[in-house]
This record gives sequence, structure tokens and C-alpha cells, in this order.
Amino acid sequence: MSKAQEYLTSHSLKEDFVVKRGWVLGEKTITIPIADPEGKFLYNKYRQLEGTSKFTAPGSHPTLYMARYVKKFEEVVLCEGEIDCIRLWQEGIPAVTGTFGVATFTALLAKPLAGKTVYVTLDTDKAGTEAVGKYATALQEV
Repeated sequence: MSKAQEYLTSHSLKEDFVVKRGWVLGEKTITIPIADPEGKFLYNKYRQLEGTSKFTAPGSHPTLYMARYVKKFEEVVLCEGEIDCIRLWQEGIPAVTGTFGVATFTALLAKPLAGKTVYVTLDTDKAGTEAVGKYATALQEV
């Protein structure tokens, strides 16, 4: 089993599911394509499977991952990270996430969620618990 397959297994992700969504499983990285809310490709984000840096994304900027798919849904989960987001989709739950961590979520990123019921499910670490109010404010603005 490759490192990428081991990583997917450890996160209860199905290889065929993520590959159908454009993920590329490499020996040292998992490539996650990032698109804007209209579906236009923006950049690749890389989950490093070795070393100390978890993610890299050269030439990137914050956006709302999977936003193009939630347009028809009235209820959406706003979670923390692409891995959690794709796992929710795998279970049939519409979800989105900001691409650069909780500190970068803004009303601009929240725009595709306007008029929806949004369930904010951030990690329970310090960054996640401190960001909940910021998320609520950004969502209320839109």
C-alpha cells in the first residue's frame, strides 16, 4: 500500500471517490485541485506525506473549497480543511471549507453561502475554538 493510500485509509476516505474529484495520489504528495465558486481551476494544493510541512500551495490564495457544488443545497456544513470536507461529501453531506485555515475566513469567502443554513464544525483546537465568532460574523454579513 502506498503512503497516499495509507493516508486515505487513515482518514476513512475511498480512493475512487477522491480520484473522481480530481485528486492525484503521488508517492510523496496528494494533489488537491482548487477551483473558484464557478468551477474555474485556480491552483493545486498539495498534502505532503513526508516532512514537517503538511500542506503547500504555490501561487495560491484563500478560496472556498467545493463551493461550486453547494449551490442547490439549502443546508451546508462549513468545516475545517479539505480532508474533512471531502469526507463529508463522501457521506453525502454537502460541505465547504476555506483553503487556508480558520484565520483566513472572511465575508468574501462566505458569499456563496448567502441564504443557506450553515453548520460550522471547526476543529476543537485553540485556532478552531477562537475562530467560531469570526465565522459567525462573516456569515451574518452575507
